[in-house]
Amino acid sequence: MVVAVGVAVEVAAEVGDLADPTCGLGSGSAHPVRSESLEPTGGWSTGSTNAPRSCSPAELMIAPYWDDLTAGSGAVIYETVDTAPNRVFLVEWYNVGHELTSGYLSFEAKIFEADGHIEFHYLDVEQLGGTAYDNGSSATVGLFSDLLVSCNSPTIANEYAIAFYPPSCTDADGDGVCAEDGDCDDGDASVNPLATETCDGVDEDCDGAVDEGFDADFDGWTVCGGDCNDSLGSINPGQPEIPGNGIDEDCDGVDGQIGDDDDDDDDDDAANDDDAADDDDAADDDDSAAADDDDDGDNRSRTGCAVGTDGSRVGWLVLLPLVWARRRS
Repeated sequence: MVVAVGVAVEVAAEVGDLADPTCGLGSGSAHPVRSESLEPTGGWSTGSTNAPRSCSPAELMIAPYWDDLTAGSGAVIYETVDTAPNRVFLVEWYNVGHELTSGYLSFEAKIFEADGHIEFHYLDVEQLGGTAYDNGSSATVGLFSDLLVSCNSPTIANEYAIAFYPPSCTDADGDGVCAEDGDCDDGDASVNPLATETCDGVDEDCDGAVDEGFDADFDGWTVCGGDCNDSLGSINPGQPEIPGNGIDEDCDGVDGQIGDDDDDDDDDDAANDDDAADDDDAADDDDSAAADDDDDGDNRSRTGCAVGTDGSRVGWLVLLPLVWARRRS
């Protein structure tokens, strides 16, 4: 069955592979058929299958010479030659006639297993009975529904041949989809136009969009990209956090609190630090300025009293000069 057709080109004519008048219907390895065209989806027919001819049939069809032909004194035979994987299937119309004339013509179709290409070979198409029928003037030629070569046009000549080659296919990952047919990553079998898109940052279905269908709130953030609430566009990793409202706007897992010192080194919670201007004791920064028991080693008290190295107060050393001065006066 022909799935796709790339190009049709002329090739060297080799009609005559099966052209043997002594072959006869059913003799040897050749088998008789009677059909104006090969219909892969309907099987091979042993009776006449004259479907209404057109220039653009919808059915899949290999039509080397679709016209009102009849076996007459000739024969239509088929045979498979060579061995796998290089077999060639041939069907030949040898000296077949036309229902409306007394002439005849000979041609064949060849299907190649190795690369899937198809060839039409024409030995004699100029003996049907005049310009109205010769050279394909009343015939349709081509592969359908893919490629029309001619229709009601005298474009076929004796010893003329046409080859139909499938499009080239590069399928390095073996996923059944060619790079030429849109496989955007031929090194990954899970990525091709037939794949299902998942949320993982990869364009699996090769449509040019990444993780489409996984951003329900259309805020530009997908659930696999960190959006912790895909039903609200105001919640995603790009949103500023509003402290103390019980909502995690930026999807970092916590709700920031007012006055929360989130950096122990910068001591920025001034609202709870009543000696922020002179905080010499980071381990005890919640005391008032009047009771800051700093232990930075400078032995200075906020009351004006000296402090001994053992922690005892020695305030009498400050008052002694005042007492001695009064006695002298």
